Amino acid sequence: MAIRAMEHVGRVIQVWSLTDVSHRTLRCVLEQQSSTGLVLVVTIDAVEVATRSCTTRSEAMGHAAFLLDRLMADGWIIRHGMAHAALH
Repeated sequence: MAIRAMEHVGRVIQVWSLTDVSHRTLRCVLEQQSSTGLVLVVTIDAVEVATRSCTTRSEAMGHAAFLLDRLMADGWIIRHGMAHAALH
């Protein structure tokens, strides 16, 4: 998987942040980009590990909520939950 530079063209909203017993930080942000619409970006210790383009905020938040649920089931600990600003 190619790792791209985190160029924030538009608005960036932190959706959630998790940590594990090794103190790694897993973070999910929603980026509003002028050319491609919405992009959900997941990083581990500031290194991008996954992206997903979405057409609506509802679609992006659905993917983020599903991923949050799965990661917490695998033992990741929530630091910051899904922010109210990200949901609306």
